[in-house]
Amino acid sequence: IYTLSLHDALPDLNSSELTERSVLFVQDVASAFLQDYDLWEKIVVEGHTDSRGAAEYNQKLSERRAQAIADELAKHGIPAPALVVKGYGSSNPIIKNERSELDYARNRRVEIKVSSKKNTRRLQKRIEKIKAYTIQKNS
Repeated sequence: IYTLSLHDALPDLNSSELTERSVLFVQDVASAFLQDYDLWEKIVVEGHTDSRGAAEYNQKLSERRAQAIADELAKHGIPAPALVVKGYGSSNPIIKNERSELDYARNRRVEIKVSSKKNTRRLQKRIEKIKAYTIQKNS
């Protein structure tokens, strides 16, 4: 399983509506995955929130955010049956004891996990290119 973590391309605080930057990022991801369509079988889109807010609210928000990303991936050619959407609310933080706005922001994310049909370096290289491209583009 290969993972892309989306921090900078996320919707605004307490929102699942994608920003223009989010849409462009997801277009890039979809395009890259479609170039190697034969290498992967499933894309899991996982939504996460920070710890602020009620657990039930955060759970639903994380699900809506993940679904928004999955819908955008499907809109750009990723087959809907290959997409799995999961929301985790604030249950899987990167930073456990959030103390600053940066800590909260790091925990607000959507992760795209790709399972390959076979263990392949080509897919790993594609994921690394996406990561490098998006880091460079967002700098």
